[in-house]
Amino acid sequence: MTTPLHRDIAAIAKNDPAIHLSELVLINLITNRLDEALRTFVGFYRKYPDVGPIVQIGLKSCNYSRATANWRMYLPPRGTQPGAFSIRSTASFAAVFAVTKVDDTSIELFTVRLTVREVNAAGLVSNGKISIKDPVVSFETHRDEDPNYEDNLEESGLTDENVKRLEGLVEGAVVPISFTNIFRGARDIDLGSLFPMISFQDPPDLVPLQGGLLLVARLGAQLNEAARCPCAAQSPPITAKPGKPTPNPDPATGGTLPIDITIPPPARQPTENTLNGALSLYLPEPTIQSMTGGPYPSVTGYVDDNGFIGYSVDYSVAFLSSALSFSDPRAMLVLKVEFYINAHGEVNVDLPCVGRSPIGRVWVTNRNNPHRSYFEIGVSPKILPGGKLVLEQQLLHVFVSFVEVDVVTIASWLLGYLFAYGGIYGFLIDMILAREIGFKLPFKLEDAVRDVMGKFNWTIFDLSKFDLNVVDRTNHVVRPAASRTNDSVLLGFALTPE
Repeated sequence: MTTPLHRDIAAIAKNDPAIHLSELVLINLITNRLDEALRTFVGFYRKYPDVGPIVQIGLKSCNYSRATANWRMYLPPRGTQPGAFSIRSTASFAAVFAVTKVDDTSIELFTVRLTVREVNAAGLVSNGKISIKDPVVSFETHRDEDPNYEDNLEESGLTDENVKRLEGLVEGAVVPISFTNIFRGARDIDLGSLFPMISFQDPPDLVPLQGGLLLVARLGAQLNEAARCPCAAQSPPITAKPGKPTPNPDPATGGTLPIDITIPPPARQPTENTLNGALSLYLPEPTIQSMTGGPYPSVTGYVDDNGFIGYSVDYSVAFLSSALSFSDPRAMLVLKVEFYINAHGEVNVDLPCVGRSPIGRVWVTNRNNPHRSYFEIGVSPKILPGGKLVLEQQLLHVFVSFVEVDVVTIASWLLGYLFAYGGIYGFLIDMILAREIGFKLPFKLEDAVRDVMGKFNWTIFDLSKFDLNVVDRTNHVVRPAASRTNDSVLLGFALTPE
């Protein structure tokens, strides 16, 4: 269910991480400030001068409409201004400023109509921030006296000379400066706070895409370990027990032993959807591979028993390889980790007046089994109540292939002590492997699974660092926007109506 946006990003970014900002974010970054100012200042009048005021000046009306503003994004010629872009509106609109009697807006002296022809806002991506400079507004002004100018002049207690001195000042300075100030103060977007897991080297490559802006880390990106919390990963309980052993034709040489594994049924995870994110992070396979943190360390152990018939065994669970799947229906990403079990040890007996004497040695492994042991971890995006988008992990499956058990008898004259167990192989199965598989192997596997899960425990987004009003002022629900191809994922957040 790859979205068109994801396909377009993958075709451009390929194996480089990228961030996509929708047109909605870029335009609203500027226009939300304008909307706030218009709501605040339309109908607001300020007395002039501050001391001993003779008139008041205010924004009477403005016919700006975001829906018809025709905002467009532009990039400078490639290579000339790295990290730079601009957003421009060429849709004309007008703002009317009125000069009235102090404390009475109904008695107007004159108005100044400011017609905006173009608004051009320069932007820059640098040092992990997207900044919008104060826009340049191209405009023209026209002044009109009120039809009842003479009567209103008398009502205001002013002379024509008083007002004429004000007209040039208001039209040439007060109105242009006041209107330009309305556009100032656009908020920066701090990419480092919003995307805490990754940092791009400056300058990123900027590409216009689907009306928005794509930032591609052509010069490299760095994963920030501070955004990962491996200790918070939790592995579900794993249960293991030996299956029915199959001795060799000569049981004195060993046999095979299957191992049965059970885990709690995994919950259904969302894999992908058709939502386009307002802000999105593109992660190609090489970046995801580096997030998993392989290779993984071996898990080792040692057990012994100094009873009359005793034993000592060294064992390890070692990892061979890992593979990512981007097409598994069980989760957005599925990591398969192969492993094998190795063990070697000794069986002995405590003889009176002689001391501890070895009966035989044992070797256990499933390394050469063509059906390799493995476990699978599923990963899908999840938005936490605090506004963080994380990768939720769960254990999907564990398989342990049967182990080969090889035994060598050192002192055949001592085998009589093992008669009740059927020899060394039987003693190994009943007294050693049955206990260690049932009691120790699950904990070793849980430790290994927890370690691998911790590799995925990243915070992808932190929406608490972002003002959602920059994007949408209506009632909305924040949902993850997730898409995947055969070798990449696109993770973002979408705002959908409640």
